[in-house]
Amino acid sequence: MTTPSFTRLTAIVDAHAHLYDSGTNRYGIFARKDPGFEAFVGDYSALPRAYLLDDYLRATSSRKVDGLIWHEFISEDPIKEVTWAQQLAAASEVPIALVGLVDFRDPDLSERLDLYRSLSNLTAVRQHLGWDNHNPLRRFAPRADLMADPK
Repeated sequence: MTTPSFTRLTAIVDAHAHLYDSGTNRYGIFARKDPGFEAFVGDYSALPRAYLLDDYLRATSSRKVDGLIWHEFISEDPIKEVTWAQQLAAASEVPIALVGLVDFRDPDLSERLDLYRSLSNLTAVRQHLGWDNHNPLRRFAPRADLMADPK
């Protein structure tokens, strides 16, 4: 079995991309060093404070990007962030689907989902469920068994 080689003409859809702008949305990870985030990604001090679609397309210029799926980037206001991403997607020539952040335990989840339904590019939601039994810094979920709880 051979592995296909990628060329500039190879079309891709990026299933997990982060576009963000700390001038528009607040990201605590940029305001202060976050040991938990650093435990997942390593030293992130060199990350730009904004990474927009043009930056992404320059970084992926060796491919033909036919679409991407934007995922929220742990902003302090997830609703503001996904609304910003909807505006970005609406203005883009590259098709962009959106994944918004939820907390499945939130008593106001139905209201959040109603708001998300108004965003035409939002196609999915997620909750951070990362859990490392050995390193408490590598835990996003409130507890290890969250998805086993039927409530």
